[in-house]
Amino acid sequence: AWSAQEGNEVTVTIMKGFLVQLVFHHRLNDESFCDAFRKMSQALTLINEDLVVDEVFFKCLLAAILQQKNKVSKSCRDVVVDTWLGWLERSKSSLIAPGHSIFLDLMNEWSAMGNMVMPCDHLATVISKVADIAGVMEMWSKEEFSTIKTKYDHLFTLLPEEHAEEWKKLIEKPKE
Repeated sequence: AWSAQEGNEVTVTIMKGFLVQLVFHHRLNDESFCDAFRKMSQALTLINEDLVVDEVFFKCLLAAILQQKNKVSKSCRDVVVDTWLGWLERSKSSLIAPGHSIFLDLMNEWSAMGNMVMPCDHLATVISKVADIAGVMEMWSKEEFSTIKTKYDHLFTLLPEEHAEEWKKLIEKPKE
């Protein structure tokens, strides 16, 4: 027998697939894409609050975004980043969830493309936001955080020295 929960799971799966296909088949420099991505993401969030635990979805989304290379406009980049941060913020498990880890992969990839997609100053701001949302400072020295910590460490090497030093001070700051 078909249940409402099963129907919801099917709907969520279809919407995730549609969102990945939307990214894969559209240019990330088109304003209509930004609007469609924002609306689909909001709808998906309404029916699936803890989206960040779905590793397959985020790996597919990452691949679709990265196939665009450096053709990502600033406004579309901001929509993708803000949407992803919103997913992390609403999550009950954002700290060690695949959505957090794969978001850091996206930041690393975009940063590796130079300042065209993710300038260093903007990267520093985004890292601060995601670290705040995910509660990174509280978990920095814990073993279960080591994989994600490695990704943050790599991102710190991409930051200008003054931003990297700020992070080091925050991380090494003794707990009060």
